[in-house]
Amino acid sequence: MLLDTSILVEIDRGIEQQKMEHLLSLSPHIVSSASVMEISTSFFRSGRKAIKLDEFVSPLTVIPIDQKVARKAGKIAAGLIDKGERIEINDLYIAATAILNEETVLTTNVDHFERIDELDVVDWREI
Repeated sequence: MLLDTSILVEIDRGIEQQKMEHLLSLSPHIVSSASVMEISTSFFRSGRKAIKLDEFVSPLTVIPIDQKVARKAGKIAAGLIDKGERIEINDLYIAATAILNEETVLTTNVDHFERIDELDVVDWREI
């Protein structure tokens, strides 16, 4: 299960115990380095320390944006643009990471990710 940034934000805000236990049962927990950048922005803008950020991210397996991910993201972007649709670049990296690692994306932002045909998406609100 690849956790979208929206899930990291939900965890950071605090989630109910039952939902957290269910999330923990959906292992492994991987994230794109694009999500690490996005959640880092939130941490630093709020004035929180890097140590807290490290504690938050350390239990996750972070998949870097390498050339394969960048090329896959570019292919996805081209297909969406041809259909007159666009999504944010970080979501493209997250989707490409999930596809290349044969993972399902868990997100609150289903409408963006469902535009990508080869991507499996699970809505956070439905788990």
